[in-house]
Amino acid sequence: MNDFNLSQALRDILFPAVMMAFVLLGTFMTSAHAEVLSPNGVSMSPAEWGEKSPDKAAVTVKAALSNADNATIVSAIPSSSSTTLNLIGSGGGIWWSEGDGAEIKLNIINGSGSQIGSCTVSSTKGKNGKYVTEC
Repeated sequence: MNDFNLSQALRDILFPAVMMAFVLLGTFMTSAHAEVLSPNGVSMSPAEWGEKSPDKAAVTVKAALSNADNATIVSAIPSSSSTTLNLIGSGGGIWWSEGDGAEIKLNIINGSGSQIGSCTVSSTKGKNGKYVTEC
């Protein structure tokens, strides 16, 4: 076997091994990111983020979720966690009318795809200045 054949054989062995290592490394290094899904199952559009509650408060979806009284919900808004919020719609909208107020109903889904909770975020602020949240 001459030097040329030896270098080709070495290349034929190393190249697939190195490529497989990059693929595996990429698989382990890619983490899930937070996402907020609208009632139709796709990422929220700017118009949906800006949808206001039908009550006197006229709170936007983004304001309510960003200031909810639940750390898991708040952490999912800027995509800083692996949590997904799946909003449950009401007649084509995101807000549900509830007496004099309104609320957003949602499911919290962890990074592996399992539902870990169901919550409602109200358009009413609590004593702590955050939107009342029940999970």
